[in-house]
Amino acid sequence: MRMERFDPHTATEADWVAFSQFENIVQQETWPDDPPRSVEYIRRVWQAPPQHVELHIWVVWDDAGDAVIGRGNTRIFHVEHNRHVALCSLAVHPAYRRQGIGKQLLARVAEAAQQAGRIELMGWTDSQAPDGMGFAERIGATPGIPTSTNQLDLAELDRDLMRAWMARAQERASDYRLEMWEGTWPDADIEAMVHVLDAMNDAPRDEGWEDETYTVEQLRAFDAARRAQGTDSWTTIVRHKPTGAIAGYSDLFWNPNNPAVANQGDTGVLPAHRNRGLGRWLKAAMVLRLLAERPGVRFIRTGNADSNQPMLSINYAMGFRQYKAWTTWRLAVDDALAVGTRDERRLTEESLAAAS
Repeated sequence: MRMERFDPHTATEADWVAFSQFENIVQQETWPDDPPRSVEYIRRVWQAPPQHVELHIWVVWDDAGDAVIGRGNTRIFHVEHNRHVALCSLAVHPAYRRQGIGKQLLARVAEAAQQAGRIELMGWTDSQAPDGMGFAERIGATPGIPTSTNQLDLAELDRDLMRAWMARAQERASDYRLEMWEGTWPDADIEAMVHVLDAMNDAPRDEGWEDETYTVEQLRAFDAARRAQGTDSWTTIVRHKPTGAIAGYSDLFWNPNNPAVANQGDTGVLPAHRNRGLGRWLKAAMVLRLLAERPGVRFIRTGNADSNQPMLSINYAMGFRQYKAWTTWRLAVDDALAVGTRDERRLTEESLAAAS
């Protein structure tokens, strides 16, 4: 086996084919209902992180050197919040687990985090891949709040209920109007959206996770990365008519690589404008538009903290149901380095013993 850095901008076509085959094996385990992703789509995803995101990738090749059997990556967000954290992801081919590959990848991930001045790693495990949870427990990571991917089957959506939400909101919130944007947010409103995004800081989060604040340039970078991946984005907002202020918003994303699924992004309403039915208005308007303009979409997926009752009450009323569960895990960078060093020493000793 050979571990090496993977550079998305210099990788050969053969490298990308092997990398994509591995990523689809991982996806088959974690998202079994989704179609395989094309090499070109996977290439775009890994080549186009937002400009303020520093990405490091390592891969492990099998003995023959023609199949990827493991991947680790670190994402360093150069923003003003949570500068103590590096986000990480580890994946090992099911046939090669329990051989120390994950711990070796962990060491590389932690080294990149340390070089960037980060002191904590954060990652996630997926209920569809329970080996990940066992790994997180063995390396001493600390679990965070439970989270779920919830899914709505549009064939079961109560459309009359959605229309009722629309009508009721317009009665309760006559001082507001609904607007729909497609793609890039308008220049005239982008500064206001920086403020409106603060609504999401009220959502449940792990201890020690700071309020997220972004600049206009960073929001534009997120948008550019999505467009580079071929993802369509819709945003629905509610505007307070007397002041012109944006009171709340909801995002939806769709990519032709998985045409039957749309992904619900954030839905947030600023505190001063809550308890008027604006959240239901936003969600109902978005789903009715989706039905009209993307008839091939069968499911909407969204991520929610299991303790986020205000949003879950809306989603459950719409018909969302848990699709799978996630757990956030945190581990000090120093502890991750110690785990990786111990495992590398063990593997070296075993290799020397076998050679003698």
